[in-house]
Amino acid sequence: MATPPALRLDAVGREFGGVVALERLDMVVPRGSCAMVVGRNGSGKTTTLRLAAGRLDPTSGIVEVAGRRTTTEGGRRHVRRSVAFALDAPLFYPDLTVEDHLGFVATAHGLGDEGVVRTDDLLDRFDLSRRRGFLPDQLSSGMRQKLQLACLFLRPSDLVLLDEPTRALDPHTRGVLWETLQARRDAGTAVVFSTHQLDFPADLVDQVVVLHDGVVADHGGFAEVMDGAAVTELGLT
Repeated sequence: MATPPALRLDAVGREFGGVVALERLDMVVPRGSCAMVVGRNGSGKTTTLRLAAGRLDPTSGIVEVAGRRTTTEGGRRHVRRSVAFALDAPLFYPDLTVEDHLGFVATAHGLGDEGVVRTDDLLDRFDLSRRRGFLPDQLSSGMRQKLQLACLFLRPSDLVLLDEPTRALDPHTRGVLWETLQARRDAGTAVVFSTHQLDFPADLVDQVVVLHDGVVADHGGFAEVMDGAAVTELGLT
């Protein structure tokens, strides 16, 4: 039996109070690949990722993570175990330090001594080592975003979902983010991220979905979509 893809959306739609936020999206993300969802604000990018993470149920169609429907109890349990996502503004415990947050994640996922090594690596990679004793309200917005990313990359996952992950990041850290995602993809993790800024390495992305007002304006390989009319017409270049 063939291994199911990390993520499959089959004719997925979502409405809010009768307003269509997403209409009949088809997307398959194999393990060890990266998909990008691009579009203007309000195009349906966040809705797509929240559906993929099981944070929303589709109004129509099917969302599956590793062959399990996200609307079933078994599917929800699988998402909690295997999907790492950063879909909202970072939320932290006000009385836990930067290092405490990473320790909490490591303990929750049973990482043991490996968690200590990976925590030190991520603190260094995201320039948080000197702030390991800081509380969240002592961090700038960019540093809070770095902490959210460090927590995400610490936990084991088969699928990583990121909504506008470069928000508030400086150019150096954006480079670190892309390198980290590329390494996770090359190690077999599936990656899906949304953006309206095309400042990433071209060899990171395997497929692109362009959304406009909840409708798929284009979908295909990176080079094909970047050379297509939809990206230019929506002012996304």
